[in-house]
Amino acid sequence: MTSNGKVFTGCNIENISYGLSMCAERVALFNAVSSGYSRFEAIAISSSGDKPVFPCGACRQFLAEFNSDLLIHLDKDKVVYKLSELIPYVFNETSLK
Repeated sequence: MTSNGKVFTGCNIENISYGLSMCAERVALFNAVSSGYSRFEAIAISSSGDKPVFPCGACRQFLAEFNSDLLIHLDKDKVVYKLSELIPYVFNETSLK
């Protein structure tokens, strides 16, 4: 969800070569960014499993580029997480100095 409330969706895009697969979180952001949005407030993640599924490390880093305090809503979990809780030492522009 963008900072002004617009919602974009994504789904996992699998590939026989696993390294080329793309997670739903990044697909949703690609959709939003390609539509001109770059400020995000929250993301909701759903899975078909019995337990909540957290974003992978690559997605956490990718999401942090846009908002390290992004709110994360997981189905099957009542807790709302902040991305900074899941990736406390994000690699960012100050890491390059």
